[in-house]
Amino acid sequence: MYEKVKKENEKEKVFAVLIDEAQFLSKKDIHNLSDIPDLLDIPVIAFGLKTDFRNELFEGSRTLLELADAIDELKTVCQFCNKKATLNMRLHNNIPTNVGESIQIGDEEYVPVCRKCYKERLDLV
Repeated sequence: MYEKVKKENEKEKVFAVLIDEAQFLSKKDIHNLSDIPDLLDIPVIAFGLKTDFRNELFEGSRTLLELADAIDELKTVCQFCNKKATLNMRLHNNIPTNVGESIQIGDEEYVPVCRKCYKERLDLV
């Protein structure tokens, strides 16, 4: 990514690099991205989830948390009680689950939830 941005910046000034779904990047990708502001003086702004539906850090998110100059939280509300949502819940056929692969594409739906509703709906309390 660094080389691609460097080449593009040589052709035409790059003012910023925006990354969405950064949680899916590898540790190596994040380290490579960190060279862009350090060596090219171009800001990188990354958006992504902190944890998966099992409340475990994604590899990309963990590395971003370690290397980021600043972290701004975008707030949302719990699907069930309207309190601040801090977790993601996977629903399979409308039933909450915390088993399965971290990244799975299919019939699953993901909803924002607060910690209390996460625990209650997964019978963790």
